[in-house]
Amino acid sequence: MNPSVIRISLSNSVYFSFVTFIILWFSGFLYNRLEKTTGSLNMGVVIIIVLSLILIIFLLAITNLLLSEPKKGKISFFDRVISIFLFILASAIILGVLAFLFWYKI
Repeated sequence: MNPSVIRISLSNSVYFSFVTFIILWFSGFLYNRLEKTTGSLNMGVVIIIVLSLILIIFLLAITNLLLSEPKKGKISFFDRVISIFLFILASAIILGVLAFLFWYKI
């Protein structure tokens, strides 16, 4: 497997996980702040907005993986598929660790 594909996949998963965690944290923060004011938000609307932002970022990261070309050589279809699975796996692990740390406040 091409090392540049692994590097791009792992860097995209770190960026995606970081931005997703920031979006989730910020939406929770805003929801708690606005809940105390007279203008309250419906939880369904907040969930739809947050999930649509995360979906857009996810699709952009997958598109970046599919369209990226290293300076040397070509990337085979198999390598691209493996890079997408590596991206999803690494993102799930990073988000799981962040959720665990944030939930239990370690």
